[in-house]
Amino acid sequence: MKLIKDDYLTEWEVLKMKELYFWQLQEMSGQFVAHVLFGWALTYPLMGPIVKSALHGWMLRFPVAMTFATFLGVQASNWQRPSKTFHEIMSQPAPHGSYLRRSIKEHFPVWWNDVSGQLHTNGYSLPEMPQYDKSTEI
Repeated sequence: MKLIKDDYLTEWEVLKMKELYFWQLQEMSGQFVAHVLFGWALTYPLMGPIVKSALHGWMLRFPVAMTFATFLGVQASNWQRPSKTFHEIMSQPAPHGSYLRRSIKEHFPVWWNDVSGQLHTNGYSLPEMPQYDKSTEI
């Protein structure tokens, strides 16, 4: 994310951001492989056997498999994936946590609304959240 300046982050936060990047990259590449394999498997019942050579069959199946894989990839990009690392970064106390929460809130308001709802469900009440409760329970 190019919108967050490294100067405002602690070493722990930089390491957590790298861990989050690595985790997301691994998950997205694994999903891509799974989508391509699933798309390739779908071509057999839909297209049936191809009588010509194996190379010709591969050339005919590849565009159909990529169409299925692209469709699955677009659908998968909207799936919510729970991430412990992301919630650790977002739920830390001020001043560093508030900088990250404000950055997400300013640049990605729809995403922030979902994240703040998840944090609220998990029992967090932070000043940047729309669900913030200013009352004190004793």
